[in-house]
Amino acid sequence: MFDTYTDIFSRRADSYHQAMTRWPHARRAEFAAALEPLALPAGAVLCDLPAAGGYLRQWLPLGNIDYVAIEPSGHFFQNCPEDDRARRLRCPIEAVALEDGSVDHVVSVAGLHHVPDLGPVFAEMSRIVRPDGKVVIVEVDDGSPTARFLNGFVDSHNPAGHDGRFLGPGTVGLLEQAGLRVEDDGVVAPPWSFASRVEMGAFCTLLFGMEDVTPIEVADALDAGFDRCEGPNAINILWPLRRLVCTRR
Repeated sequence: MFDTYTDIFSRRADSYHQAMTRWPHARRAEFAAALEPLALPAGAVLCDLPAAGGYLRQWLPLGNIDYVAIEPSGHFFQNCPEDDRARRLRCPIEAVALEDGSVDHVVSVAGLHHVPDLGPVFAEMSRIVRPDGKVVIVEVDDGSPTARFLNGFVDSHNPAGHDGRFLGPGTVGLLEQAGLRVEDDGVVAPPWSFASRVEMGAFCTLLFGMEDVTPIEVADALDAGFDRCEGPNAINILWPLRRLVCTRR
């Protein structure tokens, strides 16, 4: 039986959050890739779905941007930001507690591969975004090095396994059925950036809830599966993802 997003992160949200708070800049380029297609003037409302611990928020451009975190997992929800420019809603991502057309943009970063049926989620994205807004999905694509690492190495070392349901040829059709038009569909490869191989291995061990494996063994698996690039730190691995930029039809 396929575990739901909430089931999965009831077990390992804490270790995921440890990774993201100990090394908050590691995935900076990934979040930047999700925000790059968007116009975010002062007063824009951005919905992050699912939000995990609200990590996207810190990378929003300076200005009066209103951030809305949609997160079904209580373990993540408690860490989502809440202040005069950020609110959080704990609700299913298939039944979002927002009014029709109430947000300027919807962004989803690497959480949907834990959802077995994306049709209802895409329908909710289409419902809550304004007619001139965008939906940006940055996710693992089937057959990519990222997919192979997650459903291979991580699956072998996470006690509960890793059974990701990744984007594929049918994704565009599901988006269209939900009332979204795909304006851009391509691969981005943002670097995950670290000071050392040990740091890289430790980050991924926590992020993916792996056990019975050392940070160096994790780093060796990453070196075998991913390319490197120039970057802000000593170690920068390219993390290929598929980015879809959509508008309402």
